Amino acid sequence: MIEGRDFAAASTIGARERQEDDWGTYAAPPVSEDGAGLLAVIADGMGGMPAGDRASRIAVRTFLDSFPAIELPARERLRHALSHANRELGIAVEGDSSLAGMGCTLVAALFFPNRCEWLSVGDSFLLLCRHGKVRRINPLHIYANELEERARRGEITADAAARNPDRLALTSAVQGTVLGDVAQGRLELESGDVVVLASDGLGTLSEAQISAVCAEHAGEGAVRVAETLIERIDAAGVEGQDNATVVVVREAAQLDEEDTFVVSASGAVKDAATGLPDVVAADAGTGDVDRETADVGSKRASRPTSSRREGKEVKAQGSGRSKRVAAVVVAFVLGLAAGAALHDVFRHYLE
Repeated sequence: MIEGRDFAAASTIGARERQEDDWGTYAAPPVSEDGAGLLAVIADGMGGMPAGDRASRIAVRTFLDSFPAIELPARERLRHALSHANRELGIAVEGDSSLAGMGCTLVAALFFPNRCEWLSVGDSFLLLCRHGKVRRINPLHIYANELEERARRGEITADAAARNPDRLALTSAVQGTVLGDVAQGRLELESGDVVVLASDGLGTLSEAQISAVCAEHAGEGAVRVAETLIERIDAAGVEGQDNATVVVVREAAQLDEEDTFVVSASGAVKDAATGLPDVVAADAGTGDVDRETADVGSKRASRPTSSRREGKEVKAQGSGRSKRVAAVVVAFVLGLAAGAALHDVFRHYLE
C-alpha cells in the first residue's frame, strides 16, 4: 500500500445526441507554492447553443496548456488560466461567425497536500464528501439566485420564483466575451475527504445519493466512486438526461502498488515515469463562496499494452438503453521525489 492521493474520471452521454462535457488533469503542475499535486478541470458546453462540444474542448485544452506558463501564485494563476481559455473562445468565434454564442461552464481545482484552491464559472459542481455527508462548495451562477433574492424582497412570491421556467438559466459562462461572475476560494482538506468536480448532469442524483456512494465506495478508491456515480445516473433513466462527467479526487488515500491502474473506454494517460501515454482498453458498462443557492441537483480492465505520443480514441456502446457512453477512469499516486521535475499532463477529449 502506498500513501497518497488518487483520482478518477467517468462520463456518460446520457440521452443527448453528443457529448459536450470535457475534462482534463495536470499532475504535479508547476506553481510557486510547494506541494502542488494535481490540477483538475471540467467544462460543460452550453446546451442549445452552437458547438458546445467545441467550446468545452477549447476551454479545457487552453486552461491546462496555459497554466504552467503563468508565473503567479496559485489563486491568481487559476484566474489567468481562465482568462486565457475565455480569450481562446473569443478568437474561435471571431474566426467563424457560425460559432457566435458558443460557451461553456468551467470548474477547476488545484490540490495541495492539505487544501485545494478552486475556481468556477456557471453551474458545474465542486462537492466535498466528508464523514458521510456531501456539501457543495461553490455557488451556482444561475437565474434562480436573482429570483430568490427578489422573492426575499417581496417583489415576487416564492412560488413564482420556484416555478419560473428560466430559473436554471446561466448568468455567467465562458463565452469569449467579458467574464461575468467568477467564484473562487480555498478548501481545507482532511484525510479521507473525497472531492468531486462534476458537470450539472450529476444533479440527477440527490445529495443523499451522492453521499451514500462516497461513503460506501471511498474505501475502494476514486475509480469505484466515479464509476458508481455514473452508473447510478444511467440507472435512473431520466428522460432527457444531460451529459454527466465527474472527476473524483480521494485525499490521503491508500493505494495498491499497481498505482497506474486504468479503466477506460477511450483515452490515453501519460505514464508518470516515462511521460508517454499508456493506451488501455476495457469494457464500458455503462469568486468566493458567499451563499448556498441550490441542492446539487463495468469494470474489466487490462494493464497497459502499448504506448505512443498521441492517445487512441475508442467508441463504445453503453448498457441497457444502447446509449453511447464514454467512461474514463484513472487512478494515480502522487509520490514525486523532492526536486523531481516530472510534469505529467494528460487531456482527454470526450466525444
